[in-house]
This record gives sequence, C-alpha cells and structure tokens, in this order.
Amino acid sequence: MRAYAAAAVLLLAVLAGHHGYYMFADWSWSPRVADAALSGVERVLLYAVIAGLLLQPSLSVSARAAALVVVAVGAVESSQVAVCQTMHGITGASLRLTQDTCDALTGWPVGTVVALACGALLLLFIVGSARRSRLPGVPYSTDGVFVGFERRGRTAWKVIAALLVHPYAGCVWFKEGTGYRFDRVRGCLVEDPSLRWQDFKLRPFGGDAALLRDGLPWSIRHNCVTLR
Repeated sequence: MRAYAAAAVLLLAVLAGHHGYYMFADWSWSPRVADAALSGVERVLLYAVIAGLLLQPSLSVSARAAALVVVAVGAVESSQVAVCQTMHGITGASLRLTQDTCDALTGWPVGTVVALACGALLLLFIVGSARRSRLPGVPYSTDGVFVGFERRGRTAWKVIAALLVHPYAGCVWFKEGTGYRFDRVRGCLVEDPSLRWQDFKLRPFGGDAALLRDGLPWSIRHNCVTLR
C-alpha cells in the first residue's frame, strides 16, 4: 500500500470512528448502537491499512503471512459488527445487552458460526505451518526433479501464496538441473537459469514431471500451491 493511500484510509477511519458517531446520533440512533456500528467500520479500515503494510516486501514473508491471517480474522469479525450494528440502528430492535446482535436480528447463530470459522482458519494455518516446517529437505542432484520452497517473497502474490504454504513464500522447480518458475507477465511456467537450488528448501516432486516445461500455462490445477 502506497504511503498516501495508507494516510487516506487512516483519515477515513478516524472520521468514521470519531465524527460519524455524532452524525448517526443526530439521526436519533442510540449512542451505544451508533458507537458500536462506527467502531466496526473504523476497525475494518484500520485492518485494511495493516494488511497493506504487511504486504510490503521489506518484511519477511513468514511474518507477513502470519499477520495477514490475523488481519483476515479481525476484518471478518469487524465487518460482522459493522453490518449487524447498522441493522440494529435501522430496525431499532430492542435487544438484551448480553445478546449477540447478529444472532438476535437474524434468528441464526451468525456470531457463533463466524467465530468457529475464524478459529478453524487460525487452527488450520498453525497446524499446516507446524507440519511443513518439520519437513526435512533432500539433497540435490542434476538428474532429479524437485520442488524448491522459497522462504522469502518479494511480491504481494508470494505473501498470499504463503497463506497456503507457510512458512514458505512460494515454489520453484528443478528438473534435471534446470530451474523453472511461473512468470506473471507470460502467465506460464518459464525456464530460468538464474535459479539456484541452494536458495531453496528442496523436496521431491511428486507430480507428473512431464508438466514441468517452458510454456505450461498457469491454472487452478497448475500453480505453486497445487503443482507438487
């Protein structure tokens, strides 16, 4: 996220959190409801800024990917607060203080489902990261086929990929001494002589080695996360 974009979103967050409250109060909303609704909006905007900063290449991809998961969970929870408290303000429904607003307004356990889904996301991320971090590397040979896991990524796409392959930033491949990687400009796998196997954690390639060729188009089936 560019510095001026981050500043603009932060300004919107401040306006929503501190000035929007009075505007909604002027519309005869309950101060408690208006405060809760605008606080949700403010948190969503703040999380957007944090996410943009986390995608900057100056930080290690492991830290950015882990923080991005937390940001995603926080953004979902904050969106729920903003939407449901806004509905509460519009409908003027009378709710007990101990009631979850979304649950009470919809008649469904929305808050519980969202909390369980966010918890499952965090658990999958932690368990997957722990499992992959314990995978041992294998020795390199010019007549073998390997997946090379990258520990650092320079682009936002690498960080997003790391959500699924954390603590790594993405993959390259080595086939009989030749390095391959997906190129975003061409949208396909390209041969890259500059790739050095020493820069990656190597694992045996378990897929069809014939797929590893210059020109293999990127697809849902053929990408860094699924092409193993």
